[in-house]
Amino acid sequence: MAKENTSHNPIRLQKLTYLLIVVLLIYGSVNLWRNFASSKHKKAKIFLKTFNIIQSRYIDETESKYLIYSAVDGMVKSLGDPYSQFISQEAYGEVRIFEKGEYGGLGIVVGIRNNKVIVISPIEGTPADEAGIKPGDVIVKIDEISCVGLSLPEVVKKLRGEEGTKVSLHIERGKHQRLLHFEIIRKIIELKSVYSKLINNDMGYIRIVDFGNGTLKSFKDAIASFDKKEIKSLILDLRNNPGGFIGQAVEISDCFLSNGLIVKTKGRDRSQTKTYRATNSEEDIHLPLVVLINKGSASAAEIVAGALQCNKRATIIGTTSFGKGSVQGIFHLPDKTAICLTIARYYIPDGSLIDGKGIQPDIEIKIPESWYEKSIKEQIELLDPQLEKAVEILS
Repeated sequence: MAKENTSHNPIRLQKLTYLLIVVLLIYGSVNLWRNFASSKHKKAKIFLKTFNIIQSRYIDETESKYLIYSAVDGMVKSLGDPYSQFISQEAYGEVRIFEKGEYGGLGIVVGIRNNKVIVISPIEGTPADEAGIKPGDVIVKIDEISCVGLSLPEVVKKLRGEEGTKVSLHIERGKHQRLLHFEIIRKIIELKSVYSKLINNDMGYIRIVDFGNGTLKSFKDAIASFDKKEIKSLILDLRNNPGGFIGQAVEISDCFLSNGLIVKTKGRDRSQTKTYRATNSEEDIHLPLVVLINKGSASAAEIVAGALQCNKRATIIGTTSFGKGSVQGIFHLPDKTAICLTIARYYIPDGSLIDGKGIQPDIEIKIPESWYEKSIKEQIELLDPQLEKAVEILS
């Protein structure tokens, strides 16, 4: 890529300064521009002045776009929010993956908490799941490269890759931080979001893996297939579900509720403060219901569990969920970059903010370590302790 010597091109320098202002405003309104020009925001001139000095005086020639990218990245990181990130050109394609529904990788959903890369959940049936990666695992190295200081997009980029390639993971597990090493072959990950089956011939079981764009339709298709079999009860499995679109979570919650509050979101911007309530419909599902959660259940999955628990519509079984109670928005910037920014927090119907706390189950049941020593085939054929308790209650 050609370098730009703006110290000898005042017109180009002026254009770059205008671009920087656009980046700083991020689709700002007239009011934001007035604030920028006010005394309260005059210190922004320090930013522009520094940019100009580096471009004209620094001993080595610098690329203007990387100065801008680094500045914006530092600005977002200064918020101290693990879910707010600058998305570079290299990582920009990652924001489209969830909508596309297919990518090459391990099938692992991660987040950053306390500056550590935490496994929120492996996706069922993927290389990460089959290798034995578990919710709560801490990834300390990827291909011998330390994860310290890496942003979430950087971590995701290192985990993903072409089908058939190998990735090495060093993981800390449990309270004693037992160090484990995994070598996993990447595969094409198809993001199928809903699985269903019958248990004991009259009990429906639906597993929601994530809340993508097509989750509601897939969920309704599963319910329609059960209608023909005249099931008497239903188990909704949200374990290891890392979340997704809040709209999908609200719609699926509404399928089980005829009235009552589902969730509230509150943000600084008035448009982000919303109340979502259930509506009465002839298609509402009135079957006895159990919901399964664990520490891999996060975000949109916690909205569903919280709505059904607070409205006394379901019995919640499992372990405390992950505790991600915030909403992110993607703001596209020039030059195929973006920022992912926390724009609101959500509150379940009892008014609780679950961020960092999670949903507490009505019946807590932990799965012993010995269960995970069974093969994937055995785990599918048998009922795990949490699922077994759900069947017992509904029977």
